[in-house]
Amino acid sequence: MSILVQPMQLDDEQAVKRAIAKFESLLGTSLSCLNPINMQQASYESFFKNFKRQLSISEIKPSKAFFAAMGEVFISIPLFRLGLYKYFPQLKNYMEKISTHCDFHKYDDTLRMVINCSEREHRALVAYLESEYEQQQIFFGVSASDAAQMTCHVESIADGEHLHFIDGSDGGYAMAAVGLKNQRLAAQQ
Repeated sequence: MSILVQPMQLDDEQAVKRAIAKFESLLGTSLSCLNPINMQQASYESFFKNFKRQLSISEIKPSKAFFAAMGEVFISIPLFRLGLYKYFPQLKNYMEKISTHCDFHKYDDTLRMVINCSEREHRALVAYLESEYEQQQIFFGVSASDAAQMTCHVESIADGEHLHFIDGSDGGYAMAAVGLKNQRLAAQQ
Protein backbone atom coordinates (compact mmCIF):
# COMPACT_ATOMS: atom_id res chain seq x y z
CA MET A 1 0.00 0.00 0.00
CA SER A 2 1.41 3.38 -1.04
CA ILE A 3 0.36 6.24 1.23
CA LEU A 4 0.79 10.01 0.99
CA VAL A 5 -0.24 12.21 3.94
CA GLN A 6 0.08 15.99 3.89
CA PRO A 7 -1.09 18.30 6.68
CA MET A 8 -3.65 20.85 5.49
CA GLN A 9 -1.58 23.43 7.36
CA LEU A 10 1.91 22.66 6.02
CA ASP A 11 3.60 23.72 9.26
CA ASP A 12 1.45 21.32 11.33
CA GLU A 13 3.94 18.53 12.05
CA GLN A 14 1.61 17.20 14.75
CA ALA A 15 -0.84 15.98 12.09
CA VAL A 16 1.85 13.71 10.64
CA LYS A 17 2.97 12.54 14.09
CA ARG A 18 -0.65 11.67 14.92
CA ALA A 19 -0.98 9.78 11.64
CA ILE A 20 2.17 7.74 12.30
CA ALA A 21 1.04 6.95 15.86
CA LYS A 22 -2.39 5.89 14.59
CA PHE A 23 -0.83 3.72 11.85
CA GLU A 24 1.30 1.98 14.46
CA SER A 25 -1.75 1.50 16.69
CA LEU A 26 -3.94 0.12 13.89
CA LEU A 27 -1.21 -2.16 12.58
CA GLY A 28 0.04 -3.23 16.01
CA THR A 29 3.69 -2.58 15.25
CA SER A 30 6.23 0.22 14.89
CA LEU A 31 6.81 2.05 11.63
CA SER A 32 10.20 0.39 11.22
CA CYS A 33 8.50 -3.04 11.08
CA LEU A 34 6.24 -2.11 8.16
CA ASN A 35 8.94 -2.41 5.50
CA PRO A 36 7.38 -4.21 2.51
CA ILE A 37 10.69 -5.65 1.30
CA ASN A 38 11.18 -9.35 1.93
CA MET A 39 14.19 -10.60 0.01
CA GLN A 40 13.21 -14.25 0.49
CA GLN A 41 10.09 -13.58 -1.60
CA ALA A 42 11.70 -11.23 -4.12
CA SER A 43 11.50 -11.90 -7.83
CA TYR A 44 13.88 -10.52 -10.42
CA GLU A 45 13.24 -9.30 -13.92
CA SER A 46 14.99 -11.09 -16.76
CA PHE A 47 18.26 -9.91 -18.22
CA PHE A 48 16.51 -8.91 -21.46
CA LYS A 49 13.90 -6.84 -19.63
CA ASN A 50 16.69 -5.09 -17.69
CA PHE A 51 18.65 -4.57 -20.90
CA LYS A 52 15.64 -3.02 -22.64
CA ARG A 53 14.93 -0.73 -19.66
CA GLN A 54 18.59 0.33 -19.45
CA LEU A 55 18.53 1.22 -23.15
CA SER A 56 15.42 3.34 -22.66
CA ILE A 57 16.84 5.34 -19.72
CA SER A 58 20.48 5.66 -20.73
CA GLU A 59 21.53 9.08 -21.91
CA ILE A 60 24.48 7.50 -23.60
CA LYS A 61 23.58 4.79 -26.04
CA PRO A 62 25.57 1.56 -25.91
CA SER A 63 29.11 2.31 -24.80
CA LYS A 64 31.85 0.63 -22.81
CA ALA A 65 30.29 1.87 -19.53
CA PHE A 66 26.84 0.71 -20.66
CA PHE A 67 28.09 -2.80 -21.45
CA ALA A 68 30.06 -2.94 -18.18
CA ALA A 69 26.86 -2.12 -16.27
CA MET A 70 24.91 -4.71 -18.24
CA GLY A 71 27.66 -7.26 -17.53
CA GLU A 72 27.08 -6.67 -13.83
CA VAL A 73 23.34 -7.21 -14.31
CA PHE A 74 24.02 -10.36 -16.36
CA ILE A 75 26.07 -11.80 -13.49
CA SER A 76 23.80 -10.52 -10.71
CA ILE A 77 20.50 -11.94 -11.92
CA PRO A 78 21.43 -15.64 -11.58
CA LEU A 79 23.32 -14.98 -8.33
CA PHE A 80 20.19 -13.55 -6.73
CA ARG A 81 17.51 -15.51 -8.60
CA LEU A 82 19.08 -18.86 -7.80
CA GLY A 83 20.18 -17.94 -4.27
CA LEU A 84 23.86 -18.34 -5.15
CA TYR A 85 24.69 -15.14 -3.28
CA LYS A 86 24.66 -17.23 -0.07
CA TYR A 87 28.05 -18.65 -1.04
CA PHE A 88 29.69 -15.22 -1.15
CA PRO A 89 29.99 -13.58 2.30
CA GLN A 90 29.86 -9.99 1.02
CA LEU A 91 26.80 -10.69 -1.14
CA LYS A 92 25.11 -12.56 1.70
CA ASN A 93 25.67 -9.55 3.99
CA TYR A 94 24.36 -7.24 1.26
CA MET A 95 21.16 -9.29 0.90
CA GLU A 96 20.62 -9.50 4.65
CA LYS A 97 20.91 -5.74 5.02
CA ILE A 98 18.98 -4.52 1.98
CA SER A 99 15.88 -3.78 4.03
CA THR A 100 17.85 -1.38 6.24
CA HIS A 101 18.85 0.59 3.13
CA CYS A 102 15.29 0.95 1.78
CA ASP A 103 13.46 4.27 1.67
CA PHE A 104 10.01 2.80 2.32
CA HIS A 105 9.05 5.83 4.43
CA LYS A 106 10.17 9.44 4.32
CA TYR A 107 8.92 12.86 5.28
CA ASP A 108 9.51 16.30 3.84
CA ASP A 109 6.29 18.30 3.62
CA THR A 110 4.48 15.04 2.88
CA LEU A 111 4.68 11.67 4.62
CA ARG A 112 5.38 9.04 1.97
CA MET A 113 5.16 5.38 2.84
CA VAL A 114 4.96 2.03 1.14
CA ILE A 115 3.91 -0.59 3.65
CA ASN A 116 2.88 -4.21 3.72
CA CYS A 117 -0.57 -4.70 5.23
CA SER A 118 -3.63 -6.93 4.98
CA GLU A 119 -6.90 -5.91 3.32
CA ARG A 120 -8.48 -5.44 6.76
CA GLU A 121 -5.61 -3.19 7.85
CA HIS A 122 -5.85 -1.30 4.56
CA ARG A 123 -9.54 -0.58 5.18
CA ALA A 124 -8.81 0.56 8.75
CA LEU A 125 -6.03 2.90 7.59
CA VAL A 126 -8.21 4.41 4.85
CA ALA A 127 -11.10 4.90 7.31
CA TYR A 128 -8.73 6.73 9.68
CA LEU A 129 -7.31 8.89 6.86
CA GLU A 130 -10.80 9.74 5.62
CA SER A 131 -11.85 10.83 9.13
CA GLU A 132 -8.77 13.08 9.43
CA TYR A 133 -9.54 14.55 6.00
CA GLU A 134 -13.17 15.19 6.95
CA GLN A 135 -11.93 16.96 10.12
CA GLN A 136 -9.75 19.13 7.85
CA GLN A 137 -6.49 17.90 9.33
CA ILE A 138 -4.85 16.24 6.32
CA PHE A 139 -4.92 15.58 2.60
CA PHE A 140 -4.09 12.03 1.64
CA GLY A 141 -3.79 9.59 -1.22
CA VAL A 142 -3.52 5.82 -1.18
CA SER A 143 -2.91 3.14 -3.76
CA ALA A 144 -3.21 -0.58 -3.08
CA SER A 145 -1.03 -3.06 -4.91
CA ASP A 146 -0.11 -6.68 -4.53
CA ALA A 147 3.64 -6.03 -4.52
CA ALA A 148 6.31 -3.47 -3.92
CA GLN A 149 8.95 -2.68 -6.49
CA MET A 150 12.49 -1.75 -5.69
CA THR A 151 14.85 0.30 -7.84
CA CYS A 152 18.43 0.03 -6.68
CA HIS A 153 21.34 2.46 -6.79
CA VAL A 154 24.43 0.45 -5.93
CA GLU A 155 27.83 2.09 -5.81
CA SER A 156 29.16 -0.91 -3.93
CA ILE A 157 27.69 -3.78 -1.92
CA ALA A 158 29.38 -2.40 1.21
CA ASP A 159 27.13 -1.01 3.94
CA GLY A 160 26.14 2.57 3.23
CA GLU A 161 27.06 2.31 -0.44
CA HIS A 162 23.67 1.23 -1.77
CA LEU A 163 20.19 2.69 -1.65
CA HIS A 164 16.93 1.03 -2.63
CA PHE A 165 13.96 3.15 -3.69
CA ILE A 166 10.64 1.53 -2.85
CA ASP A 167 7.28 2.11 -4.54
CA GLY A 168 4.10 0.14 -4.86
CA SER A 169 3.66 -1.76 -8.09
CA ASP A 170 0.98 -0.64 -10.53
CA GLY A 171 1.64 3.06 -10.06
CA GLY A 172 2.16 3.28 -6.29
CA TYR A 173 3.01 6.85 -5.32
CA ALA A 174 1.85 8.26 -8.66
CA MET A 175 -1.62 6.79 -8.18
CA ALA A 176 -1.74 7.92 -4.54
CA ALA A 177 -0.75 11.43 -5.66
CA VAL A 178 -3.84 11.61 -7.86
CA GLY A 179 -6.08 11.22 -4.79
CA LEU A 180 -4.09 13.75 -2.77
CA LYS A 181 -4.15 16.31 -5.60
CA ASN A 182 -7.90 15.85 -6.07
CA GLN A 183 -8.45 16.58 -2.36
CA ARG A 184 -6.27 19.69 -2.56
CA LEU A 185 -8.19 20.93 -5.61
CA ALA A 186 -11.54 20.31 -3.88
CA ALA A 187 -10.35 22.29 -0.87
CA GLN A 188 -9.49 25.29 -3.07
CA GLN A 189 -13.02 25.52 -4.46
